[in-house]
Amino acid sequence: SCDTEERKINLNAFWQGEGNAAGQAVYEQQKALLFSLLSHPDFEPIFEGRGSRRDEMQRVVNAIADWADADDRVNEAPGLAGDYEESLYKDLTYKPKNGKYATPAELLLIPGVGDDLYRLLAPSITVFGDNKINLCQATEALVVSFLVHYSNTTPGASPFKVDDETRKKTLLDAIGQACQQPNPQATQIANAITSILGGAAGGGTGTGGPAPGVPALAQRISTTNRFYTVQAIGSSGESVVTIRLVLDMGDPNVAKVLYYRVE
Repeated sequence: SCDTEERKINLNAFWQGEGNAAGQAVYEQQKALLFSLLSHPDFEPIFEGRGSRRDEMQRVVNAIADWADADDRVNEAPGLAGDYEESLYKDLTYKPKNGKYATPAELLLIPGVGDDLYRLLAPSITVFGDNKINLCQATEALVVSFLVHYSNTTPGASPFKVDDETRKKTLLDAIGQACQQPNPQATQIANAITSILGGAAGGGTGTGGPAPGVPALAQRISTTNRFYTVQAIGSSGESVVTIRLVLDMGDPNVAKVLYYRVE
């Protein structure tokens, strides 16, 4: 099998995201997108019986971000410091990494994640790439979460909720049509979104050009791929071996191996 990494949320945005205003904005944006993904109905059973669902989701999102970010405090919001991150690990033999995620499986080390949540998150998370999402290839749950996040955080955007099936189909069809264009562009997808949800990025220009703000939304969208995960499984008798590797195809003439594992 071969999978692309640009269609997923890059966990290392939390490692890269602190230290300056622009980085902090990306950090908070990725936290909000991850929270929106956990709000999708697919994840609802995971948080049953765990108190307030929103509070539990926020705790999990904070812990995922705090595993990688450089400081030692739980960051609830920009400029607001919470408890020490180590307080979540007081009964464990290790502390937050405060460094780059090496693999998505490191999530299993974070209190509050667990096997069931990890299995649901796995198709939508990566540790490679940038902070853009290839909406042409992302899971439907992630695309819908991206749209909900846009609706909730863009001034003037019309409300959009996951259970609005009619509008969801309209949005997914519009994005699908943009993605089917020859050599699709991020601005085409951004225009498809803003033509329905509006917002600061919506509204026509009257000149035939992109709507105001579309370039800003387009900067969060990718339509090309650079990082690929290849998994091969072979067997001989009762022996089964799985080889998993991640390739960087930034140079089309050279495939650079970033990760390699034999299981």
